[in-house]
Amino acid sequence: MISDGCTYWFDGTWRHCCEAHDLAYATDTVTLQSHLELGLCVAQTSGGAVMGAIMALATTVWWVFRHWRRERR
Repeated sequence: MISDGCTYWFDGTWRHCCEAHDLAYATDTVTLQSHLELGLCVAQTSGGAVMGAIMALATTVWWVFRHWRRERR
């Protein structure tokens, strides 16, 4: 699997968090838990709790919207 790091976001000291999150997408095992784990991982880096919360929320919203659009087609 090839990861592009933090898609649509800059790579900081939390790039490894994004790569783990990308693996969940690549193996089609992404869940709400995957987004929360991303946020917790980022919070443990120089990104801090606020950056972790933003990234967890953003990936969750994108994931829900993407599935909602698929179902409406």
